[in-house]
Amino acid sequence: MRDMKKLLQDIVENLVEGNVEIKEMTGKKLKVFEIKVENSEVAKVIGSRGSIIKALKTIFMAIGARNDCKVIVDVVNPKRKSNIRWADIS
Repeated sequence: MRDMKKLLQDIVENLVEGNVEIKEMTGKKLKVFEIKVENSEVAKVIGSRGSIIKALKTIFMAIGARNDCKVIVDVVNPKRKSNIRWADIS
């Protein structure tokens, strides 16, 4: 798989005006990407009725499936802790 993190970073940076942080976690046949943006920008990544984040998840799941790997994309609320438990990744 080519650099999925960079692809996701480029897409999200074109959606928002603030800083974008993408955290990547990799396990056996699993990749998790957490998108962190400023609180005021979260809605731009999620989109109306979740349309943008659903599209991102669909694209990255398709890339992962083609490479026999499960891919999870999640938006992290900056005021809360991560939704992903790190111990579950390995």
